[in-house]
Amino acid sequence: MPLEPTGHPAPSSDALPLPSPPRRLVAGWVMIALALLLGLTACAEGTARDAKQGQEADARRTSVMQSVQETYTASILTGTPPATATKAP
Repeated sequence: MPLEPTGHPAPSSDALPLPSPPRRLVAGWVMIALALLLGLTACAEGTARDAKQGQEADARRTSVMQSVQETYTASILTGTPPATATKAP
């Protein structure tokens, strides 16, 4: 009794090629890619000269926090009443 083949038959050379994806799907992916590219280029603005000017402007700025801390500390120290003596038990 001959055995029957259990595997799938090999595709013939005249088999149809895989269908191409619908044009709407391809157009959708192209639109998404263009939107991402546009978003990336919108974020990449300025030159090295602009960066250098920004660094110089940051270096000229003075710290505001130090003066705030000095004012707050001074208000605490000048507003504290002197300690009162307590009686020993």
